Amino acid sequence: LFRGMKSLEKLTVWNETYASEANGLDDDDMAGCLPSLAACTGIQELELECLGLSFNSCAALAAISPQMAALLKLSLRGNSIDDDCVQVLVRGLVQCRHLYELNLNKNLIGDNGLELLVQGLPTSVDSLELSDNEVTLSRQLPLSRFKALNLGGNELCSVCPRVIAASLADPECRLETL
Repeated sequence: LFRGMKSLEKLTVWNETYASEANGLDDDDMAGCLPSLAACTGIQELELECLGLSFNSCAALAAISPQMAALLKLSLRGNSIDDDCVQVLVRGLVQCRHLYELNLNKNLIGDNGLELLVQGLPTSVDSLELSDNEVTLSRQLPLSRFKALNLGGNELCSVCPRVIAASLADPECRLETL
């Protein structure tokens, strides 16, 4: 599908009327399409939004991530990515050493997924978008590694202010926007 497109720098695939039953797309269909993106070795921005991506798609994306060494921004907004998907996805993204922005808004990611992202993403990731997920911040997580962290739209628990305060008190805190 993407053969001969090594110089492609930005790709946006977005389903405005996402409903997997209505458009015939499902996780397996998307997982079958994603390996062809490996030919886009120069891609810098990749947006795969509202496509029903879940475990199989994340595994396919993780498998091709090492070929996308130029990737700077990745948006997987509005899919069905949960903590298990994050675990698989992070294994591939760790190879994207220039990635600085990851958008996972409007998915199903909880505290376990956030912890996997904090620990597993390359240190180049400065901005993490996790609004409208299932994050509660019910336990201490080292949030201070990011410059920008968006947790808006999550139902944060009562201990959340202490978790955030502990991150802000860290002398190595890089947070500029929370």
